[in-house]
Amino acid sequence: MGTAGFVLQKSLGDFCVVYEINAYCRDANATSAGMAVPKGDPDFLAFLNTWLDMQRESGWLAGRAGHWATSTEGFR
Repeated sequence: MGTAGFVLQKSLGDFCVVYEINAYCRDANATSAGMAVPKGDPDFLAFLNTWLDMQRESGWLAGRAGHWATSTEGFR
């Protein structure tokens, strides 16, 4: 692809800095995402894994990944 990603500082507030992170990949559907799960909660982890498997099989995750990788929705 040849294009490097970059981080752009959008604003500097009293209590936070807002950044825009721009990353490029060959296939948006092949990217990974993560979620923090508290240690010691195997039931919740099993629930999340089952939900992810169901959404992956239905094609919903691929659709969302494609949408957010190409959409300008939410930009001001």
